[in-house]
Amino acid sequence: MKTIYILILSLFLPLFFYGETEIKIETTTVQEIGVNQEFIINIKLDKADIEGFAKLDVAFPCDVQVKPIEYSSAMFIAKSNHVKFIWMELPKCETIELSFSVKFPYFYERKINFISNFNFLQDNETHIISENNRVFVIPELLSNPDKSLLVKEQIKLSNKEIKRRILFDLNLKLDKDLVFRVQVAALNSDINDRLLKELIESEFEIKEEYINGMHKYYIGNFYSLELANMFKDYCGINGAFVIPYYKSERITISKSKDLTKTDAISDVY
Repeated sequence: MKTIYILILSLFLPLFFYGETEIKIETTTVQEIGVNQEFIINIKLDKADIEGFAKLDVAFPCDVQVKPIEYSSAMFIAKSNHVKFIWMELPKCETIELSFSVKFPYFYERKINFISNFNFLQDNETHIISENNRVFVIPELLSNPDKSLLVKEQIKLSNKEIKRRILFDLNLKLDKDLVFRVQVAALNSDINDRLLKELIESEFEIKEEYINGMHKYYIGNFYSLELANMFKDYCGINGAFVIPYYKSERITISKSKDLTKTDAISDVY
């Protein structure tokens, strides 16, 4: 009988170990910080042997300013209060190390909780593993609490105004030879609907070009370089860049500036 118990236990222990310890998230960062002081968040992701599409989403309760440091072949997106690492195909290694720097541009509250959600596919089902963390904002390090609240409102207004200007420019129906597009991804395989929704807000249509064996995805047409650069920053996609098109052909930025000068002269005369 004892032998049977041992055999049963040996069968179920690996399942318990897999569910509890193999796939996990470990986050390390500072415990206390002041407003507009940069700090680094390090994430160690033990993914075991899972493969395929996956996403790590770090969600803050307030706007943050973020810079990527290490993203382990993932697409890195930082927008408003979310930081996302997206893999079309997870790396083969069992442990993935990620890091990014963060600033709180204004005072939100004394204790800021943030949550990391790791979404992955296994056996044709979506699984989520979460980890909660917190950072304390030290009031003594606030240079001016009133100004901090003002910055909060300015950020909201600027984001709203930027989005309005971008959408207005995209909706213009002008017949122009020179336009600007923002390339947001270049992949060996085409993007599925899941990733499209993760990449960008629904108001912005993503278009595809197949060039030299690569699926390249862009948003536009913008009718000015200024608005295209504004969208590049607004979308929060690391590695996004502006590409000018003249009569539907890709050209360089310097060539587009020459064409812009020519247009300006012809407008005058």
